Amino acid sequence: MGISQKVARDFADGVRARGQIYFEKGKVAITSARPGEIVVAKVRGTETYRVRLRLRPAQLHVSCTCPFFGPQGEPCKHIWATLLAADTKDLLPVAPVRPVRLIPDMRYLTPDEQQQPQPRDHDYDHDHPQNHDHDHPAAREPLAPPRPRHAPNHADAPAPRAQN
Repeated sequence: MGISQKVARDFADGVRARGQIYFEKGKVAITSARPGEIVVAKVRGTETYRVRLRLRPAQLHVSCTCPFFGPQGEPCKHIWATLLAADTKDLLPVAPVRPVRLIPDMRYLTPDEQQQPQPRDHDYDHDHPQNHDHDHPAAREPLAPPRPRHAPNHADAPAPRAQN
């Protein structure tokens, strides 16, 4: 059983389908690997994105520079395509009976990549327009703006004075 089968449940069906297409079209280039430990790849999509997979005991740490992955660490089609490529070369073998937990890992992204917004039209799949990322949570509902770290407590503020 390949590593992709161990973590397939963590990917939406549409994301896996698009990642499969990217893999089949040869859009994944593994740039470095330490078998059994790390796989780094570039995946050509709307842009070229960097994917990193790191296998730890019972955990697979993943990252991608695409806007779908960051800043929430949502499993994306680029990670799925890289998992399929790693499986074909048996780069991240796992024991059949051992479960593997997918861990989104923001440490391998630059600060700019961690904080970039998630524009839906930016990650649009031009090869398959019907496969737009409608199953992504950000496409269903808008995110609330981030709260300031030290928001003032308005309950402590004096009441406004009445004007005559």
